[in-house]
Amino acid sequence: PSGLTRDLLISERGLFDLALEITALDQSTTYQMLINYLASARINKTNKDETNPDAVHPFTLETARNLCAHSQGIPRWFNRIANYVLLKAADLKAEKITPDVFQQGLEYVSHKLRGQSELTPEDYYVLDLVLEKGVLSDENVTMDDLKRLKTQQFSQVLPILDKLIQFDLVRRLPTDKAAEYQGNPILLPPSEQSDEEE
Repeated sequence: PSGLTRDLLISERGLFDLALEITALDQSTTYQMLINYLASARINKTNKDETNPDAVHPFTLETARNLCAHSQGIPRWFNRIANYVLLKAADLKAEKITPDVFQQGLEYVSHKLRGQSELTPEDYYVLDLVLEKGVLSDENVTMDDLKRLKTQQFSQVLPILDKLIQFDLVRRLPTDKAAEYQGNPILLPPSEQSDEEE
């Protein structure tokens, strides 16, 4: 991002509006956004140097970078992941978000994202297909895939994909080619999800 959007994201408060449609941010901007976001919640001012461990507390420098990497620079994903990781850390009564706590937080994120009550069985079928394929588009969807989804053409799946985007489960890739959709990498593939639930 450049200009006003970038300035808003890394301004003094570092907060953003989920309604803004913006493209993925680079890792440096995402990391600065995390520092500003955490600083906005503190009573005492902290040196916001990106090498200062206090600037990313309760994260460690490593887990702060991991959070930014897992969000892929997408502010909505960043917000969801950070929120659920912090909730899990509080549940564990962890004073620091160590790599182990962060991993447990990621598992919690996957569980919470997949367990949203507004999702229908059809939504889950489409989500599982996206996760299986890695990237779903009208170029790689097969007739068998469409039959499994009880549709005849890819365009009938688009409203479900749009819904999955709103729930931060899928994103549309920025490409000039056919519409391509990728699952949130935090989500476990369907086979791993069912193994975890057993």
